Amino acid sequence: AYGRYDEYASHEPPLPPLAAVSQKKLRQLTLVSLACEKKVLRYDELLLALELDSARALEDLVIESIYAGLLKGRFDHRGQAFHVQWVSGRDVKPDDIDDMIARLAGWSRRADSLLEVLSGAIKDAKRSAADQVAEDAELAATVKARLAERLADKSKSVVVGVDEKMDRSARFAMDMS
Repeated sequence: AYGRYDEYASHEPPLPPLAAVSQKKLRQLTLVSLACEKKVLRYDELLLALELDSARALEDLVIESIYAGLLKGRFDHRGQAFHVQWVSGRDVKPDDIDDMIARLAGWSRRADSLLEVLSGAIKDAKRSAADQVAEDAELAATVKARLAERLADKSKSVVVGVDEKMDRSARFAMDMS
């Protein structure tokens, strides 16, 4: 079933009258269809499409539809609207299948394009990380070499200083003898 209440009511020639239960079900399905199309449903549009005569009757139908698990949302009494948060699906009209295929193909192309962009970004990030690791290793080697040079220079000066002190001590000892 994929028809709407307003289509039933305006059908030429007129269709046979619906039982109250069938009329309510068709109105609920129409509400689901409208909620699939828009996320904010204005009361005036719903009253017209569902052929209801009051906001109270509309709110009762929406509440019953929520309890039936057909949709979720919240009322905006001041703004005279219903804000859809979730809606169940409906049967697809055969005429809509080509449009659905085109939309899915477009989505698939966009997903493939996004995947290419993300793959490129991942490669760039890996390359950058590898470059950074190599740069860090080179810097560490440079620091290690300079530190070794400094330590070698200091140990030479310490050895030279010790030698000078020993020479002075030896001269002093010779002078004392």
